[in-house]
Amino acid sequence: MSYHYQEIAVGIGEYKSYVIYSFHHKDISVLESDSPNNAAYIFKYSNWETLSRKTRTGIIPDS
Repeated sequence: MSYHYQEIAVGIGEYKSYVIYSFHHKDISVLESDSPNNAAYIFKYSNWETLSRKTRTGIIPDS
């Protein structure tokens, strides 16, 4: 199964090594790093810009 993204963006700041793929029909955005051993994040599409401005510990407090 494959899905096609409707939008692509490049992260800035703490997420500058991330590419953001937005799947409007699924209401998600996937932040994928080009660096090995970095986490991938899946956010609700409408929230990815707000959440990507937070630090990693601000997104996942107990990490």
